Formats: sequence, C-alpha cells, structure tokens
Amino acid sequence: MFKFHKFYVLLLAAGFVLGGLNGCDKDGDGEGDGETTPGSNTMKVDGTLTDGEYGMVSNAEQLSVSFDDEETWAETVSVSAGKFSITLPKPDAKYLKLLDDGTVPEGVVISDKTAQYVSAEFYARKSGSYSTYVALQNYTGTSEIWVSYMYVDKNVSITGSYTEIEDGDTYVYNYNAQLKKGWNIMIENGTKAANGTWTYNLTANGNIPSGVKWIAP
Repeated sequence: MFKFHKFYVLLLAAGFVLGGLNGCDKDGDGEGDGETTPGSNTMKVDGTLTDGEYGMVSNAEQLSVSFDDEETWAETVSVSAGKFSITLPKPDAKYLKLLDDGTVPEGVVISDKTAQYVSAEFYARKSGSYSTYVALQNYTGTSEIWVSYMYVDKNVSITGSYTEIEDGDTYVYNYNAQLKKGWNIMIENGTKAANGTWTYNLTANGNIPSGVKWIAP
C-alpha cells in the first residue's frame, strides 16, 4: 500500500511545484486531459532542480518520470538552468497495483479494496554522467516535508493511524487522504517532538508547503 517515505523513499519520492491549480475537471471523475487540477488523467508540473547535500543536479540536461524504477521512461523533457516543465501522462494499466495489497497496518482503512495506484518517480539526468532520483522536500532535523504524486484508478480514501517503534524510536503515522480518480498531490508532513517522537501526517490535494525544494534526497 501507499506508505510514508521513511519506509520506501524510492517508490514515492516524486514531488513537484505544481504549474497551477486551474482546471475544468472539478468533479474528480478523472476524464479530463491536460488539466493541472487533481483528478485529471494528466497533470502539468513545473519546477527548478536545486543542488543539495546528496547530489548536484542543477546542471541536469533532462528530467524523466518512471512508473517502474527506471526500467522505462514514461516521459522526458529538457532542463534549462535547472528549470523544467513536464506533464505526467496517464499510466498504462500494467503499472497499477492494489492499494490494499495485504500489508495495510491495523488502524488504517482503505475505502475501496479494489482501488489501484502508481506513484511517479522523477530522475534528473545528464548524458554520460548521472541519473539521479529527485524529490520535492524539506528537512530541518525536527521537521520533514515530502510532496509526491499518485495516480489512482477510482475515487478512494485512506484514513486512520498506527504507531511503530523502531530501534527504540517512536513513529506515529496519520492518514487522512481523499483521493480522486486520476493524479493526486500527496503531502507528507512530519514533526519531531521534544521527547523524540516523530508524527507524520499524510493528506492529499492541499496547498504545497513553502520551503520545499527539488533535490536529491
């Protein structure tokens, strides 16, 4: 199922600066094409690649999106001075997988067990040099934000919460995501309390928080 980045960064770390929220497909039926609003078959995304601690990507020549861990490129565009504009295509059915795949933690509810999804993965590329996974995120040590994009084949909600303890550290995960058929903006917001407990909240299709940057995580 859709998990938080702490558990599988490579699957869900695809975030973007949205190229606008004005669109015509406001009922969320997923039938619109070329829109920039959640619930459309395609979604336009604009952004700027930024160098970070884990990768220098501002000189990339291309940005590509994959639905299958770099096996194939679903879309590729040129990058100029770090800037790009790309449209997420409607994924082929072969890339979709069940949200409820038997690993849903107790306390988390998926409203439709037949719903399928795929998450977009983005790679900054330079010929003969690198192909680096990039994400729209921000991390300060006591807060963490990830923005990613998920396509679902029907309207579905993910709600509930669960707690995990790993190596003595406590992590609380809260889901409150109402997804529309088509592309959705997933926003994961984490904060660390004074006692060391991390609390992560996952929502969908809200405003992208300020301070996030396109970097190699």
